[in-house]
Amino acid sequence: MKSLLLRTGPDDYLLALVPGDRSLDWPKVRRALGVNRVTLPDAEEAFRATGYRRGTITPLGCSPTRRVLLDASVVGRRIGLGSGVAGRSALVYADALVRAYDAVVADISASP
Repeated sequence: MKSLLLRTGPDDYLLALVPGDRSLDWPKVRRALGVNRVTLPDAEEAFRATGYRRGTITPLGCSPTRRVLLDASVVGRRIGLGSGVAGRSALVYADALVRAYDAVVADISASP
């Protein structure tokens, strides 16, 4: 899974989780969130917002806790997420992640 930090407004961030072989579909993301604009912050802003460097960003232990938007294609499956440490991942059940983070589940990805 890719964990992408998204900004929907000043100091308003969330994590979008999409399968590694798919890409984020921006119109679907905006529709799922009910917003007109969503951006990817730069690497330093992402670090300040999550406490993690790019490539290690995860909702697990993110400080502060961020909202989660999960691609619907992984519901019911076990998924690998970044662990916060480069080269390491954590296996979790997507449904448990949805419950733990009250995640929004939506079709937010597309084939590259």
